[in-house]
Amino acid sequence: MTSKPPLTYHTTDVDGRTPNFLLIGQRLKHNGNGKTYLIHGFCFMGATDEWGFLHSELRDDGVPGVTLARPLNHIMGKRSNGELRYELLER
Repeated sequence: MTSKPPLTYHTTDVDGRTPNFLLIGQRLKHNGNGKTYLIHGFCFMGATDEWGFLHSELRDDGVPGVTLARPLNHIMGKRSNGELRYELLER
């Protein structure tokens, strides 16, 4: 029986990706619902063997948004109308 190497942030996922830590603190504006989100960190999504990013909505009422996990390819993905899903906002 062979053992898998340890899971680290250098481990590539099924798409050959590793997290880019420069994205932590990045704000994203969703081009569909107009909401702004903040990236908090990364997680390995074992069910699909791909890296994900953790983000939550920046709400106007000050209530903390629920943290969500999405695959990394979601950041640069496109909506059904062909537009990019997110706009990366200046810091």
